[in-house]
Amino acid sequence: MKKIDGWVTAPQGFLAAGVKAGIKASGNHDVAVIYSTVPAATGAVFTQNKMCAAPVLEKLHKRLRLRLL
Repeated sequence: MKKIDGWVTAPQGFLAAGVKAGIKASGNHDVAVIYSTVPAATGAVFTQNKMCAAPVLEKLHKRLRLRLL
């Protein structure tokens, strides 16, 4: 794998944007979208919350179960 210096849009074919959606009380940017201009099969959700939503917990549960097999 080749390391590419720069931010998330450094590799060709990627666009990104961040907005202030009003989720954070501080008023800082709180939602980001990364877009691939070519077909790509991947997805991710990142959070720093102490409480995870059900879809995140389900994903963690599946990952742990696969490691135990």
